[in-house]
Amino acid sequence: MVMVLYYKYLKLTKGDLMKNTEKLTIEDVLRRPLFSSAQIVAGHEGKHNEVSWVQILDMFSENVRANKDDFILTTGLAIHDNAEVRSSYMIDLLTRDVAGLCISLGPYFQSIPSDLIEFANIHNLPIITINNSINLTDLIKDLQTQIINQQFQLNKDATEFSRTLQELTLQWADIQDIIDFLHIHTFHPIFYYPIGGKIHSIPIGSSLVSNKTIEIFKQEIIKRHNITQKPFQIKTDNEMMIICQPIICFGQTMSYIGMLLLPSQNNDYHNILLEHTNKAIAQILLRSLYVKESNLKHQNHFLLDLINQKIKNEEQAMTRMGLVPLKKGQYLFIPGLCEIEHHNISNIDSEDIETRNQSIIVLLRSLLQQQDIHSLFLNKDNKIYILCVTETTSFSSNKIIKDILNKIILQLKNTLYESANKSKIYIGFGEFKNKVTHLYESFKEALHALDVNRLLPSNEAFYEDIGMYQLIRCIHDQPLLSNFIKKHLQTIIAYDNRQKSDLLKTLSTYLKCNCSKEETAKQLYIHRQTLYRRLEKLTHLLGNDFLLPEKRLCLEVAIHFYESIPTNNTLSHNK
Repeated sequence: MVMVLYYKYLKLTKGDLMKNTEKLTIEDVLRRPLFSSAQIVAGHEGKHNEVSWVQILDMFSENVRANKDDFILTTGLAIHDNAEVRSSYMIDLLTRDVAGLCISLGPYFQSIPSDLIEFANIHNLPIITINNSINLTDLIKDLQTQIINQQFQLNKDATEFSRTLQELTLQWADIQDIIDFLHIHTFHPIFYYPIGGKIHSIPIGSSLVSNKTIEIFKQEIIKRHNITQKPFQIKTDNEMMIICQPIICFGQTMSYIGMLLLPSQNNDYHNILLEHTNKAIAQILLRSLYVKESNLKHQNHFLLDLINQKIKNEEQAMTRMGLVPLKKGQYLFIPGLCEIEHHNISNIDSEDIETRNQSIIVLLRSLLQQQDIHSLFLNKDNKIYILCVTETTSFSSNKIIKDILNKIILQLKNTLYESANKSKIYIGFGEFKNKVTHLYESFKEALHALDVNRLLPSNEAFYEDIGMYQLIRCIHDQPLLSNFIKKHLQTIIAYDNRQKSDLLKTLSTYLKCNCSKEETAKQLYIHRQTLYRRLEKLTHLLGNDFLLPEKRLCLEVAIHFYESIPTNNTLSHNK
């Protein structure tokens, strides 16, 4: 810890918090020497109302209006002899949410009419009476000086608070130090919630920080997360509120900081302190993320070896990645490639591009980590190589993971477009594998998916979803073309080899005959029942959806290249 922090008080009460109200209230006004003979005659429940300014206002006009939290002084000149005018005057005060009304007793009001008292009591609008011997101008001068001095002191205090936070940050304070300091400075309970982590509350043991309050705080954040990044307020179960601010790094909300207040307290001042705390925590989070990245440089060597096909031993690969064998399920490896198209790239030097890419890695790692996906990165040739690692226990997990990755891609694209001069990002993922040593081809697939992602409006990120576009760049790449053919036909070829059957020829003829069973049987010189049995076997091997347009097209192209390129016939000898 950078500094030793402790609290004298753990059992905070509402009374303790009220003593710490920094803004002037009606109750404070009554303690001023010039108000020593004043009395509050109605609206006693509003005595804690905050006072932001003071002015004399006998009657509203278009040019003279009350503002929120104003303390209004009046002689009663325009309202003393007409109940309807008084009612309109009081409704206008209530609508404008003034702090209170002070009436000078004298020629216009010897006492306060019952209608005013009744209205003030119903709406908790304080009415204070003073003797007309007291000059209203002196009262205004006294209160305005007090308010200005208090505001100056609050600004000075907030500035000093910010300066101390900066010093703590430079001294490598951690987040706990920062929220401890905020609590000691304000004497208010503080909540900190890192996304995906556990809520921290200070002080522990306070009667105001119940488990129910913490749960309300958590549920409200979950409801608002990914919907808004603006500060908000949360009403608690004990007639208090939590003012809350999201902590944002790289355009993404990483955590939340909140402070428990009474509804009547100075939100503006406390929000300023929260903003300063917010910035300090964001700096620490960024620093932590960059330090973590610098400590993970050994990943570069591992991914370089992987994409250069130097990883041959699965056990050694797992050890280098820090993965231990699972008792249940298995690891799922998702290789990907990311490329950023920087706006106005002619004005950006290579070092700046490297820095921007590193920032994207930090953000992307954080987004993946929030979804419990481990990740390795390599920044090379303006491309970011990605290896995602997660655990899976069922085949359905693949779709779930794709949905998660698509959501992260969308977040990343929106963040970059808004915060990085309209930069665009292109991402491609190869086929998911269960072994590290099988990832070489998948990284090549990821590159092709990225190229398709750049060219096509559909923006499909996954190689297995781009269908025919898998062949855009691999017509002249014999190994990749063979891999495409193998992906779509290997199960049939292997079955034909084992059973000495003609399923591939049957499929080819069936597709050429536009799926006409009668014409196919005629072309193959077989009975229709024999054709039906073969089609059932094809459905079993290829799936019920093999005649859907996209899959059918892939099958037709794969058969075409298999039959027209002799070298591809070596596939028949693989198994």
